[in-house]
Amino acid sequence: MKKTISILCAMLAASIMSASPCLAADEIICFAQESSHTFSPYYVGITNPYAMISRSGNSIYGNVSASYYAGYTAKMSVTVQRSTDKVNWLKAGSLGTVNGSNGEVSLNGDFPAISGYYYRLAATVTVYDGSTVVESLTFYSSVV
Repeated sequence: MKKTISILCAMLAASIMSASPCLAADEIICFAQESSHTFSPYYVGITNPYAMISRSGNSIYGNVSASYYAGYTAKMSVTVQRSTDKVNWLKAGSLGTVNGSNGEVSLNGDFPAISGYYYRLAATVTVYDGSTVVESLTFYSSVV
């Protein structure tokens, strides 16, 4: 009986994949997008990740924020990255690291810019239950 059910399940899965190749592709894309987002058995849900960057002359300005379940603690680190080709990014410096409170974490600031480079922000939010990492998310701003 178990063998029959296993065979039927395998046949059903194969027919779904062959009938809808887009379904398989969507699942792969989804998995790739989640690669920088780690989870634990808790449900915290880092939400509303926001990273904005603007440039004015030899200075860039960044504004980064995210929300999380207020029953936990959080820390956010924001690095400034630069590139000459918009593909290979190197750390240029940091906007800083802050602790969250009441379910919100945010940071903004200025950073000196050098002409000839593109810039973006990389923000990592980590949520803790005591000293245990519950969830972590890395996200990026647009490029200027």
